[in-house]
Amino acid sequence: MHEKVMFFVDGENLVLRYQDMLNSGHKQLNGIAHIKDVFVWHSDVIRNESRNIVRVAYYTSSAGDEEKILSISNEIKETKYLYQGPPYGVGGKLGGTRNQQFEGHIFPYVFKKSQKSARSRLVDISTAIDMLNYASPEKLDAMYLISGDGDFIPLIKEVMHKGIRVYLMALSSGLNPQLPISVDEFECIDDRLFQSKK
Repeated sequence: MHEKVMFFVDGENLVLRYQDMLNSGHKQLNGIAHIKDVFVWHSDVIRNESRNIVRVAYYTSSAGDEEKILSISNEIKETKYLYQGPPYGVGGKLGGTRNQQFEGHIFPYVFKKSQKSARSRLVDISTAIDMLNYASPEKLDAMYLISGDGDFIPLIKEVMHKGIRVYLMALSSGLNPQLPISVDEFECIDDRLFQSKK
């Protein structure tokens, strides 16, 4: 049976860790979507995940006026992810073939912040609220959190306490060492944004 899952992406953490790795000499993959300090993605981030994906929610922030926030939100919404779907196809409809590849669009949560260099607490707060709201076996079987921020450990424990499996995906840069041992499964995603070092 295919797990019903949702992805929660701490976009601020992901993009800052990505930029740190770029600055330290890592070479990015082709096809990276990147808005400095706001957003990074590659269609391969959710590769080969044979899951029934409800949504991929991306939480981030940006300085600027409402028009800029809307523009960023639209750009994120148009960014695609690819995944291996369940045999019955999207939304439980018949007609899908076994492990058929599907394409989805990321759902953006972009918060306005006052300073270009500051992080917005609304990103962490909104991620936590949404994860807790979905933390019910009637809604989801599991959650994926994409973040290396150790501040999420108490949240992860609470979600797991409610009977939901939590899978963590993160870049190696700045990864809190307690995170991988606090979840059901952990996967480093360096190779999903960067070329392998030879």
